[in-house]
Amino acid sequence: MTQPPAVVFVHGLRTSHAIWSDQQRLLMELGYPSIAIDLPGHGVRRQRAFTLAGARAVLDDALASLTPGRPVLLAGLSLGGYTVLDYAARRPGAAVGVLACACSSDPAGKPLRAFRNLTSGIDRL
Repeated sequence: MTQPPAVVFVHGLRTSHAIWSDQQRLLMELGYPSIAIDLPGHGVRRQRAFTLAGARAVLDDALASLTPGRPVLLAGLSLGGYTVLDYAARRPGAAVGVLACACSSDPAGKPLRAFRNLTSGIDRL
């Protein structure tokens, strides 16, 4: 019998690994190991600037911490979705699957400016 895949969860912008606690609890009950990471600029890594290279390094560390040979599913939300897509493209064979949610639009133009203005205002509060 093959091992069930481990799931590596990657959060979205302005959140942290904590958003995945309910999913991790359920997966644990079902016998699926999981890890929820914090990207640079978020959670425990909030003092580090976000870069894709830094995000890839965090994912490298997460995958290295898993049982060797265990299949891995990368699951990302928003920024995490873009990040796992980038990671899978640059590290072929690192994961048996990728689930990318809420990351199907090109973040540019007026919507991006509006989002940045909103989040800047929240930061000032």
